[in-house]
Amino acid sequence: MLKRTTTTPLGTIAYVLQERILLVRVENGWQNIEMGSLFSARSSSYSHTEYPIETYRTSRRITNDKASYMRLIALNEPYPGNMLTSANRTGRNAVNQECFKQAKKRFQGANNFVAFLTNKLEDLRSLVKTEADRQVPIVNLRGEVLFDSWLDLFNGSGAPVAMKKIYSFNGQRVSINKNWPDKAIWHGSDSFGIRVPRAFCEEWQNNRPLDFGMASPLEGNKLLEQRMYPCDSRLIVLCVEASSRIERLRRSPSRRRLRHLRRDDYLL
Repeated sequence: MLKRTTTTPLGTIAYVLQERILLVRVENGWQNIEMGSLFSARSSSYSHTEYPIETYRTSRRITNDKASYMRLIALNEPYPGNMLTSANRTGRNAVNQECFKQAKKRFQGANNFVAFLTNKLEDLRSLVKTEADRQVPIVNLRGEVLFDSWLDLFNGSGAPVAMKKIYSFNGQRVSINKNWPDKAIWHGSDSFGIRVPRAFCEEWQNNRPLDFGMASPLEGNKLLEQRMYPCDSRLIVLCVEASSRIERLRRSPSRRRLRHLRRDDYLL
């Protein structure tokens, strides 16, 4: 392409496949064009795809009984942008209640799971409140480490993660289970965990196909990849444990309970 620069008309646009960059011919050569969010053509097809994810993180599991961590788990069913829950309510608060309900059933008393969704009042990065909790590892249903800390999700990298390690509360692997035909995760955020205006389907209460919300396709192996999906897409919704269990017990008046907890109380 560079060899043909002098014969290429000004204003010509070229896409470099190998580098995945968009260029425009200007007076003195070629200039990079910054690309925005990708509007995905929704596909309802299903395939058993195993994504190449082990190249950037080796599998690690928390086995220390006294370790502090937070869990990231998917709800048991997909949701469109209008997130109508079993309680016949919509919006992020309704999804918070669904996270609470499914976590309580799975973990027998866990009460601090919230929806991994942004809205007009709160960014994703603000879901975890204390500095201590922001430093502990994020694990999946099986205790496998997904991120070394909450802060690692929001450094602008898009939060690379092994998508095959994302499980639902009922133990299904969302990357291969037919219950989620559209393999993407709603979030409504940019790669730094800041809410993106008009990218969360009107407070997660809108399923119109001509409106869009921000989500991350599993094939990209990034939790915060930037891709816009129509609000009628039925996608994966995650719940995050907003405070670490050890930290809650430390603040509890009944701290003596800690010494009696068995390993199974921490990891299933």
